[in-house]
Amino acid sequence: RNVTWGVWKFFLRLITRRCEIERIAGRETSIDAYISFQSSVHTSKRLANLKEKLRQDLQSTSPQKALLVELVQAKGIMTTNSSFNKHLVQNLSSYLSLYVQQERLKLQVANLTKTAVSWENPDHAKTLSQLLKLCLPDSAPIQGPSDAWKGMGFQGNDPCTDFRGMGMLGLFCLHHMALHHQKEMHQMIQDTESGIAVYYPVAVAGINVLAQQVQLLRNGDLTRTLAFVQTTGSQDLSHFAHIFAALFHSFHVYWKNARPASMMDFNTVLTAFTSDLPDRLKSGLALLEQE
Repeated sequence: RNVTWGVWKFFLRLITRRCEIERIAGRETSIDAYISFQSSVHTSKRLANLKEKLRQDLQSTSPQKALLVELVQAKGIMTTNSSFNKHLVQNLSSYLSLYVQQERLKLQVANLTKTAVSWENPDHAKTLSQLLKLCLPDSAPIQGPSDAWKGMGFQGNDPCTDFRGMGMLGLFCLHHMALHHQKEMHQMIQDTESGIAVYYPVAVAGINVLAQQVQLLRNGDLTRTLAFVQTTGSQDLSHFAHIFAALFHSFHVYWKNARPASMMDFNTVLTAFTSDLPDRLKSGLALLEQE
């Protein structure tokens, strides 16, 4: 199939006198077009130098115009061609911007998962304390291990232990949800504590859902969702946390509807839920709309 597609692309370039990226950018602006652009960049051998430069500069802010010029030159796009119009330039620029931001997000996510949560870090300790207060407003201020953590769904009296798999990314996403989607977070905890839903450890479940989301980011199944969210607002790590909030809340709804016999069915229900995530993400952000 790859050989056939390669031959087809070769003839398309001969006929249209445009490379694949130029043809994509010349279409009507859409998320599907961006996904095609991303795929073309990933597979393009001519953009090897540009991609390597991006990998080296992801933690800095490279001039967008310089990257665009390098892409145009590397792909042999003729700027003097009458077809190279304002619409095409705008699309190339916006698609390249999304591409760079998503690559930066992957790096941020990877770095945060490797950063252990520790009470010895003042910033970590402050965020942990805020998280507990946001989730359990009536709880006394906590500055370390305590049985109070079990009240929001951690397994033991020290939440740092449960964050090991996702590191600071887990703390960031749970804190973001508790801060910006407090109603949903409170409802989830209340449902499991009151018996409206079969009990499950909310915080630990969130970390497990997050681990699945990270995997979707790594294998590319989160691209459509990220592209949609990024084109409708500012572009930073908060988008990833926003998607997490939607997925986690959606898992809670799924859990209630599944009516498991007990918490012992947690892994079975989680597996069933996450097995459908790629299709849900690709079909128009239904999960986000449930929020």
